[in-house]
Amino acid sequence: MTFTDTFQTTSYKLAAMQILLFVGTAAAQAGSSIFLPAVLTMVQLSIKYGNSPFSAYGYGVYGLILCDFMT
Repeated sequence: MTFTDTFQTTSYKLAAMQILLFVGTAAAQAGSSIFLPAVLTMVQLSIKYGNSPFSAYGYGVYGLILCDFMT
């Protein structure tokens, strides 16, 4: 199953990923506490429904968060 099979047929999931991307980016710049839940939700949606063009941001930030907790 590819991304186009899952996400493009359900455009509200793709819109949710895009909104979470914008919210996560703004929350990171503002230092808001909603940053972590936004990123974790992006990763959960990507795992459950497949990757989207916005998944790379979620995975990348998730990796940075994991590296931060290890130091």
